Amino acid sequence: MSDLLCFLKSKFGKVAVKPLKTCILDFFQVEDLCEAKAQLLRDIQQLNCADVPHIPDRRAGNDQAVKVVDDILLH
Repeated sequence: MSDLLCFLKSKFGKVAVKPLKTCILDFFQVEDLCEAKAQLLRDIQQLNCADVPHIPDRRAGNDQAVKVVDDILLH
């Protein structure tokens, strides 16, 4: 399990989303964010959930980190 996902598990619901998002963006590298998102999507896929929305892969760009964090927090 990724450090980011462990951190989110311990803080989600205890810390407001906006400061949590800011903390994640300040601490984690884009590569870490992308790997955590990929791990989360693999885990969700293994659960065979029917109501999971399509979450696109994010290409490199100025706001890639923000979009990846938004995708992670969506789930």
